[in-house]
Amino acid sequence: MPDNILSQNLRQKSSWKNTSTPDTDSNKIQLASQGTSVIPDFEFSHNFAVYNTPVGNVQPVTINSPVRAEDRSLIVFTLDNSNNTGSKTFTFSGSYDFLDEPGVLSYTLAAGAVRVWYGSVYNGRVCFRKGLDSSL
Repeated sequence: MPDNILSQNLRQKSSWKNTSTPDTDSNKIQLASQGTSVIPDFEFSHNFAVYNTPVGNVQPVTINSPVRAEDRSLIVFTLDNSNNTGSKTFTFSGSYDFLDEPGVLSYTLAAGAVRVWYGSVYNGRVCFRKGLDSSL
């Protein structure tokens, strides 16, 4: 079996016997307790980034440009305000494109709300489609 399948390196070669499935380097990135400024790290090909709002924290948060974003990476980005008793505002840098809401870079989540986007990095920009907007 080659060391490289679909241009991805295998991390645990012994566990990949008799399979053609590539190592997708899936990561769940917890963005909790990052304060008022967040810099996501989208280094690998599949990323699941979650920002959990601390209880009672209503300070606005800035989501800055990501570091090490790979083109055509699959990204699931979640803002979780479900534990909170107040609304919270999240402002994204200009490197994000929300395709369902062009030009919108600021979102206010009500208490108990969760918002999820699915997207990809293309030419250095993070392009998102709306996946879920829910009040729990």
